[in-house]
Amino acid sequence: MSWVTDAINDGISNILGGAAASMLSELIENSNAVVSNTSAKLGMTPDSGIMNLMKNINENVAMPIAAVMLTYIMTYELITMITEKNHGNEVGTWVLFKWIFKTAVLVMLCKHSWEIANAFFETGGWIATKANTVIGSKIVNPSVSAPTENEIKEWLVATYDVGQLLKIMLIAFIDWLITLISGVLCQVVIIVRLFEIAIYVSCASIPAASFGNRDWKSIGENYTKGLAGIGMQSFFIMVALGMYAVMVGSTVVISSGSNVIKGLENLILYGIAMTIVIWNSKKIAFAIIDAH
Repeated sequence: MSWVTDAINDGISNILGGAAASMLSELIENSNAVVSNTSAKLGMTPDSGIMNLMKNINENVAMPIAAVMLTYIMTYELITMITEKNHGNEVGTWVLFKWIFKTAVLVMLCKHSWEIANAFFETGGWIATKANTVIGSKIVNPSVSAPTENEIKEWLVATYDVGQLLKIMLIAFIDWLITLISGVLCQVVIIVRLFEIAIYVSCASIPAASFGNRDWKSIGENYTKGLAGIGMQSFFIMVALGMYAVMVGSTVVISSGSNVIKGLENLILYGIAMTIVIWNSKKIAFAIIDAH
């Protein structure tokens, strides 16, 4: 009767080994797909219709507000510059030239604030694309360096018993599920980021008008840091995804004596950590840029 038991055991091992191998193969493909898809979408800007709407809002709503603010700030600045020079007794042409020059620069800054704000986000998209190029050279290509699904199955069946194969299949499923969740989370973060980009550029001229006075310039400085922070957010998302993709590939590319179970268990922790980092990528970017 031992041959019956062995046949049943072999059959179960083949089923579990095939299921585990399928999960491991899909794990590599899904992690690579999340990296490439996220990179492509991080380089995108909001829909052209939305951006045109935001541009019209900036020009027709925010720009008049910026003009009033700039008029107030520069009038206050002129009065301050004159009174600081012995109540106007020491005012020279240089003071007036300085004020005219500063006003002209701020007017140009307000006029081109839309293009300047967009440049920050275009730079962020370029950074994400370059990061994906570097990450893409490090992650596992299933068609080149990873074993085939059949090779994984044969190795698992030959190395592990039924209980271990069941454990590998379940852990691999959890890893696959975490990768799927992280992909959805990335899409949510990207959509939120696109909305933030649209909102930021819709009022670009207002913070630009605040640079003319030392008491008001913190508005423009914080706005500029916010632009840089949202732009850099894409870079940190790509770094987190790239680290996880490399770890997935390193775990699944098996070799003799590899502890796949331990590696897959670690991937669960790495996947949870990656998900948290992606969710907090904006906070990380703002902390580094010192934005508020």
